[in-house]
Amino acid sequence: MVSRARQAALIGQRPRAAAARRRLAPIIAWIFAILTAGVFAAFAIQVGLFESLAPKAPAGIGESNKQQEHVTVSLSTITGFDSQDQPYEITSHRAIQDNEASNIVHLQNVAGKLEKKGGETLFVDADRARYDSNSRKLRLDGNVRIVSEGRYVAKMPWARVTLNDKRLYTDAPVIVHYGATTVGANGLQIEDGGKVIQFFNRVKASYEAAGDKEGSQ
Repeated sequence: MVSRARQAALIGQRPRAAAARRRLAPIIAWIFAILTAGVFAAFAIQVGLFESLAPKAPAGIGESNKQQEHVTVSLSTITGFDSQDQPYEITSHRAIQDNEASNIVHLQNVAGKLEKKGGETLFVDADRARYDSNSRKLRLDGNVRIVSEGRYVAKMPWARVTLNDKRLYTDAPVIVHYGATTVGANGLQIEDGGKVIQFFNRVKASYEAAGDKEGSQ
């Protein structure tokens, strides 16, 4: 049998234990809450909840970056055949695909070789060019030079070349040297692979005779 003293001691411990539990209850509740929050956070990270709640970039920023992407190629070459099955070749030190049109390529430091029947070749070069693969047209810009070896050298600021029929056109000021003869005009058209040349708009010609430095008009 438990002695009366022992019973009294047990009875006295009960209020103290209850008080201790009451004091520990808030601490236990906080610990439980922290553990629950940790478990929830780990789950949220796994399912990507935080990423979905994160601030998103304003509309248009991603699209703008995408539009700025382009393809750049060094030492590019464009080759093909015209309507008479004669080859042409356009080379450049750098080619950049247009941001908006995949058929447009921007070329830098351009040199071209256009062959025609009979073995004659027309050479072109320019600082830069714009090539359209759909129409096979080449827009030359900056120090444009057209050379038909042994016949003439033409210089102009810009020109448009249709590669399919090797036709060249410009309405800019041009100077063409035929040996001792120089022709200037504000427009030029070359057809038939360089065989036919037409000047227009204020055409002037001069030539330098033997021993005549100034020449005549």
